[in-house]
This record gives sequence, structure tokens and C-alpha cells, in this order.
Amino acid sequence: MTRVLSTAIPLLIVAMCIAHVARRVWEDTQPGWPAPRQIVFYEWIEQHVREAGEVGRIRLGEFPDESEENLEAKIQHALAPAVLLLEERDLSVVIFPVDADRDAVRAELNERGFEHVRLRRVSNVGLAGRAPLPARADPFEPPSSMRKALGLAGLTLLALLPAIAVGRRAGLAAFFAVLLVAPLCLALAGFVADFAPAPAILTAVLTLALLVPAAHLAARADWLPGAAPATAGPRHRASDALLVVLVLFVVLGVVNAVQSFGHYPEGGVDAVRMYNLRARAILRAPGFDAPFSNAGYLLTTHADYPPLVPYAVVGAYRWLGGLTALGPVWVQSCLWIGGAGLCAVWAARVAGVTLATAMVALFVSPFWISNVTEQSCDVPLAFLFAAALLAWRSAMMPNGRPASALVAGVLLGSLPLVKNEGALLALAMGLAASAWCVLCWHARRGLWARLVLGCAPPLALVVAFAAVTPENDLVGLSSLSRASWDRAAQIGRAFGKVIADPMLFKGVFLVVLPLALLALPSRIRDTLRRANATRAWDAIVTITIAGVVCGYFAVYLVTPHDLDWHLRTSVNRVFAQIFPALALLGVSLSSTSER
Repeated sequence: MTRVLSTAIPLLIVAMCIAHVARRVWEDTQPGWPAPRQIVFYEWIEQHVREAGEVGRIRLGEFPDESEENLEAKIQHALAPAVLLLEERDLSVVIFPVDADRDAVRAELNERGFEHVRLRRVSNVGLAGRAPLPARADPFEPPSSMRKALGLAGLTLLALLPAIAVGRRAGLAAFFAVLLVAPLCLALAGFVADFAPAPAILTAVLTLALLVPAAHLAARADWLPGAAPATAGPRHRASDALLVVLVLFVVLGVVNAVQSFGHYPEGGVDAVRMYNLRARAILRAPGFDAPFSNAGYLLTTHADYPPLVPYAVVGAYRWLGGLTALGPVWVQSCLWIGGAGLCAVWAARVAGVTLATAMVALFVSPFWISNVTEQSCDVPLAFLFAAALLAWRSAMMPNGRPASALVAGVLLGSLPLVKNEGALLALAMGLAASAWCVLCWHARRGLWARLVLGCAPPLALVVAFAAVTPENDLVGLSSLSRASWDRAAQIGRAFGKVIADPMLFKGVFLVVLPLALLALPSRIRDTLRRANATRAWDAIVTITIAGVVCGYFAVYLVTPHDLDWHLRTSVNRVFAQIFPALALLGVSLSSTSER
């Protein structure tokens, strides 16, 4: 019965994911797709008003408040450092309903005395002037199609060639690990090159120089510890089956990503208003002072947000020859494919192809693809966290390589550089791993030293970044006086609703987390007896995830923001950050139970 259930549940998850993908593709290809885009390539407007100083605003017609609010924020950022005024000026931005007739808009503007009008076909924003409009004079114009194609090919080969070379020598897991760390190398190269006279050339050189030792370190880490698969049969047959599954789901994932990209051509709200905006600011003003400050048009863009993703996007912009949405999407795709592939190959090795297939299905579901095309930072945070746990598991094994602990430390220290929530993830995992090292000090003190050594460089960047940026609003404005039982009940209901939503997490939280908590006492007992490293890892991951969830709860309890808004806009994202780790825990619990 146990074996039947262990096979039926993953197959059910796969069926649900395929049905979900099919439904999403069908919906997106119905009449009316793509959805009306509020503003596309709004750099176009900025190119015309950069030197204007002041511009006016003309609003024609009415449209929903929420759409107007989002659009206003985008325009404010697009027109920086120009001042957006409410009254008409000789040079004015025009906002009109998305379904308005362009000829009618042009005629109405002509009646107002604006003889020179430029309207984009796919946007409800334009530019109107009583005098001839200024010519384009922007050093960051969108690149030509050929330049984008060549840049994208070069950037992809830069990641693939070291990944293939390492994969042939060290296996498929090392291949995906190199894809995962490629954006990190690009970010560090983008940061260093930002202070050089020729940043584009130096970014390319430094990326390659960083990726080679990173690939070497990934090859030395034993990503696939554990006994032979219990249900997979001969290893080559398992590998062939997994390859077929990977190809199938990658095809489905690409189709779904194309559909989603039609809805988010410039990314989601966080990308447009924070990460990609920050990347453009870095291109214009090298260094930390201007891009990471609350000055001017960056006032509402969370200057305290960590720099790893913006600098990776900067590196991609330089490779691609200018500002294009392909840059941030490439960064997110490498992190998504690398992290998901690494988890799936590991699952196939320790638990068999069935669970590996289920994991791949979960990671190419529309929820994750939408996060990639929206360019959400929850994707890199989630998969870097999962990779850090896998590397630490490798280090814990009796026959594990010490380099795995160093890799785990680098990935762990990088989490706070991706997003502020990464500090909570890193703290929870770091404390749990350190506690295990203390329990096994005589045998494992070298691993703890390597973990700390790997964490040191990225954490030094975190400290340096915090010293030159404004204080985080949650840290500075949160107060225990806001905590109450009513707020706790509201948070609990929001957590339960998101956890149980089958369109998001397929019930994995409902199944795995209770089982992990029930198994925790026996895992801790085995850890204290130093009897089984795999069971000790199960305990570490369970405690880490439980600690992170408690940390989320505490933050919401004392948040200075409106609780309804804060929960509505972020609960699903924060749970997504620990979802890959929970999936890994479920695989480990299943495999160790069978053995």
C-alpha cells in the first residue's frame, strides 16, 4: 500500500500540472490575447523628455483607479529626472484609455493646440508638443534585433559551454549547478565593471573569468549523495527516462513562458518599479550612491533592496547591447532552469524517476513560469536556497566532499544579496547547520569552518551595502505594540488559504510539512546518536523551514504596513521562496522511509 501511494501521489501531481499548463495555454490563446499593455518600452518616452526639465500631463477619458495608479508609477519612473506636473505644458505626456481610437486622440490633441503628437501602437501613453518634439538622444536605446540576437546567443553560450564541459566530467547535476551560478558571476562582473572606463568589455571578460573557477568548484561538490535509487531500476534507464521527462516539461514550460511573456513584456510590478529600474539607474550613475538611495525618482523604489539581481540585469543589458526585457528574463531563466534541474536530477538519484518527474512538473507549473516572466526575485531566492541545502547535504554525508560545504556557504551568504527575506532564510539554515556541527564537532568542525569561509565574501558585501543604503522600512518601523490576537488570526487564515491553494503549491505544503514535523522527533534522536546523516539533514531542513515560517509570521504581526494589503501582495511570494526546499524534503523523507 505504501509503495502504491508513493507512486500514485507524484503521478497525480504530474497530471494536475499538465492539466494546469494546458488550461493556461488555452486561455492565453483565446481572442483578446495578448492582454492590453499599459505601457511598453517606456524608455521611448524618456528619450524625448530627458532634457526637457518639466513636462505636463494630459489625461483623456477615464479608466480604472487601479490601472491609473500603476500607470502613474511607471510614468513617474520613466520620466526621471523630469518633473511630472498635473497641468498641460508645451511638452506633455498624454494618457488615454487603452481601447481609445488613436486617430481620435490625435484629433483632440490637435484641437488643444498640440500639432506634434507621437503615440505608440501598443501603449496608452504618448507625447504631445506645441513645438517640434526633441529628437532621440539616448545612450541606452533599445538594441537592434540583430544585436539582441547576437548578444543573447553569446550570453547563452557563455553559460552553456562551461556547464557542458563540467557536466561531461562531473555529471548532469554539475551542469545545472553551473547554470544556476552563472547569473551570480554576471552580477559580480557587472558590479566591478561599473567602476571601469569600458564596462561592457570588462563585464564580458570578468564574467568568463569568474565562471571558470565557479564551474570548477561546482564540479568538485558532490551534489548527488545517497544510496542507489530504490525504484528507478538500472541507472542508465533512469537517466534516459528522466531526460525524456525533462524535454517534455521544458517544451511545455517554453510554450507557457511565451504566453506569459505576452502579459508581462516589461516584467511585473517589482521588476518595473524596483529591480529593472535600479538596473537602469546603475547604467546612468555608476556606484552605489545614486542608484541605491532615496533621491529623486527612486524615492518609492525600495532603495534598501539588495543589489545582486539589479547588477546581474546590468550585465545582461551590456551583453545584449542595450535595454531589453530579454536581459532580466535570461537572468531569471538561468536561475530557474539551473535550480529546477539540479533538484530533479538529485531526486532521480536518491528516490527514483517517479518523484523526480513530479518535482519537474511542480517547477515548470504556470505559477513558476509567471514568476520568471514577471522577473520576480522570489525565483532566484527559492532555488539558491534549495541549492544551498543540497550542497550542505552533500557535505554532511560520510563520503561527501569538503568542497560541498564551501559551495553551501557561498550560496547561503548570497541569499541576503538577492532579497531582504534572504537574510531570514540564511539565518535559519545557518543556525540549524551550525547546531549540527556542534553536535558532531570532533568529526565535522572542518565543515563548519568551510561553511563560514564560503559565507564570508557575500556577507561582507551585504554589510557594505547596508552601510550605504537607507534602513529597511520593516526593520525601522515595525513595532511589537501592533501585535494582537486578531492580527495573528488574520495571518493564520491567510497562510492557510495560500498553503491549500491547488493552483499554487498543489497541496505539497499540506502533505510534506505535517509529515516532516511528525518525523522530526525521530530525526533529532538519530541526529543526537549520530546514526544517520540523511536523517540529520531531514531534521535540519524541517527546522529551517519551520523557523522561516515563524519568522514570516512574526514580520506580518508587527508590520508597519496595512496588514490586508501586506498579506494580499506578498504571502504567496514568501511561501514560494521555501517551496523548492520543501519539495526536496518530501523526496528525502520518501526515500529514507523506503530504505
